[in-house]
Amino acid sequence: MVPDYPNRDIPSPEPVVGRQHMFIQTETYIEQLTDKPEEESVGVATEFYLDRPPVPLFQPRMPAKENCKSTQIYDGDYELFDFNQEVEPMLNVLVQKTLEQARMEVLEERELAIIKAQSKEYQEIRNAELIEAQRFEAAEARVAAEISRRGVQQKARKAQKKSAH
Repeated sequence: MVPDYPNRDIPSPEPVVGRQHMFIQTETYIEQLTDKPEEESVGVATEFYLDRPPVPLFQPRMPAKENCKSTQIYDGDYELFDFNQEVEPMLNVLVQKTLEQARMEVLEERELAIIKAQSKEYQEIRNAELIEAQRFEAAEARVAAEISRRGVQQKARKAQKKSAH
């Protein structure tokens, strides 16, 4: 027995044997399936940046003449600053640093030369070993070819002996 559906103008056919009709409402609720999740737009209220004039460069004020300090040096007070005595420690430091840096550069150059020589020696030894390995492989291939050739000859002799017998 088919139930009476108010929204349908055409009744559905009778169900197949062993099955029954069910009323499922799909007309008013349509769900669209998509791969993308729902998106929302969110607004943010920010303060607008007000244009300001550029910050002026810092220029220290020159002191006024009445605020200037001074030092009184009398005639005969020449021993306040002895150039030769004051410069000698700075000069010693500069010379020592320069010599130390030059020494380090020489040691680095020497070390690089040693590394280069060792690398060249290693490459020569490696190339010699490769040549020797190739020579051994060639000799082994010749021996294998000779064994194979003698096996073929032995089979041919047996076949000839068998045919002669």
